[in-house]
Amino acid sequence: MAINSFRYQIDYLKEKYKVIAVDSRCQGRTSCNKTKLSYVQMADDMNLLLDSLQINNASVLGWSDGGNTGILMAMKYKNRIKKLIVMGAVLNPTENAIKSEIIESFKKNVKQAKVVGLFNKQVRNYAQISSMCLKHPNINPEELNSVEIPVLVLAGENDVVLESHTRLIADNLKYSELHILSGLTHDAPIENPVVFNEIVDSFLERN
Repeated sequence: MAINSFRYQIDYLKEKYKVIAVDSRCQGRTSCNKTKLSYVQMADDMNLLLDSLQINNASVLGWSDGGNTGILMAMKYKNRIKKLIVMGAVLNPTENAIKSEIIESFKKNVKQAKVVGLFNKQVRNYAQISSMCLKHPNINPEELNSVEIPVLVLAGENDVVLESHTRLIADNLKYSELHILSGLTHDAPIENPVVFNEIVDSFLERN
């Protein structure tokens, strides 16, 4: 997840909340080294960030891979997260979760890097992220039962994540609220920030 992905959310949310926006590994202005990426690694990164900022707990908003990271944070660092909001998250990278054409596009990105990646940093970065997306995360739905905080689960009606999978996530969380955003896609925060922001704000405001 890159900071720019939430360009329509940051200014809105900072009027009421302290906002910390993050470029995760290999995205935005964050470097991309040769180590294999995983969402567990990114969850650990976020926990270290909270440590460095001396923040004991926070609400987390994650979109796509940020949503995957947020779920793992809630599972692994239970006392750090007050509320979790995930948009377009998945538990596993299979055709039971993601549309097949998206999986094929990840494979294409990896293959392309073998041809032109040596000369193109951006292609290499896309390939590393795509390789991760083909292998991670690997979360058993039943593991979500360990999450003891309120979770807002969002997806677009026309998301690349299958609606059945989004509902699976919500159904296995103890304290979940599900919104399928009518007429929108995986890019709902950009497509209709007014609706997206209002739903997020309403969830955050509640005790």
